[in-house]
Amino acid sequence: MPLCIRRAQYLDTYGIGQLLSLTFYPWAQWFAPLMDLLVALDVQSRFNEANSHYLCVIALWQGQVVGTVEITVRTMAIGRVPYLFNLAVHPRWRGQGIGTKLLQTCVEMIVPWHFPYLYLHVLASNKIAQKLYYRSGFECCQVEKRWLRPDRLLLRKSLYCPL
Repeated sequence: MPLCIRRAQYLDTYGIGQLLSLTFYPWAQWFAPLMDLLVALDVQSRFNEANSHYLCVIALWQGQVVGTVEITVRTMAIGRVPYLFNLAVHPRWRGQGIGTKLLQTCVEMIVPWHFPYLYLHVLASNKIAQKLYYRSGFECCQVEKRWLRPDRLLLRKSLYCPL
């Protein structure tokens, strides 16, 4: 069975929670079942909102969620913009192009939202993620120096296709 990239459904949220918990909260793995559930409930809350500008895309291998990404419209200093967050690929599946496929798929799916750019934040220290984003057409538009927190970059990608 090949890798499947598709829009997530409500029933996928526990698997998404497991992956996000493993990826972003590795220190919490000693109480993983509880953390998985808490993160899944957070994802479920976004599914339950009446928001026409929310998208979650997953990568599945034999029924297991091995990659995910979310996009919603957020209000930032520059106005209301589509914002990408929670891009995660299971550690055993990294380096196989899944992150790139997730990005390509979600960008294609939000073009009908009619926004000029897609935005995201990435930690300044996360060079591997930066490489993925730059290869996928993102550019840095702001460096955010934060007191007592790691610096991060605000990246954006044009959603207009040249003719």
